Amino acid sequence: MPDQWKSENNEGRADGQKSETSARILVVDDEPCILRFFAAIFPAPDYSVAVAANDKTALQLVATQNFDLAIVDYFLEAVNGAEVARKMHKLQPQLKIVLMSGYVLNNKAAEMEAAGASAFLTKPFTCETAHHIVERLLHETEPKPGASMNAGGTSPAIHAQPS
Repeated sequence: MPDQWKSENNEGRADGQKSETSARILVVDDEPCILRFFAAIFPAPDYSVAVAANDKTALQLVATQNFDLAIVDYFLEAVNGAEVARKMHKLQPQLKIVLMSGYVLNNKAAEMEAAGASAFLTKPFTCETAHHIVERLLHETEPKPGASMNAGGTSPAIHAQPS
């Protein structure tokens, strides 16, 4: 992911524009297509999406900027995303975190709770599923660690299965 996406002048926005938004989202993934995907489906002026292709960039952004929500890939190239989420949560305790992965995890609820995550997003997912989880978390007053929901939205918790 190009470093200019994270420059001081554009505040991490993928489109290079600066604006006042209602929700600031940080996406952490080592796959550039995933970073571009989230930047595209959460456009300004309603959202400002910052991207980080690794844990160091993500933690630097969280240490210097406020975010409402972070979406963190569970399996980053050099580090476990749950550990990155834990560190992010320590820096910004109010930050709502979504862990995501294309792999099946045996004990998602325990991992999510330990990482301070409010939801788990299973790849592949649809734009609608990503929007549903983000909007639901952004409008909750308190995160619900270990929450789970299927793609149809039938359970009370937040968890997305492949579509």
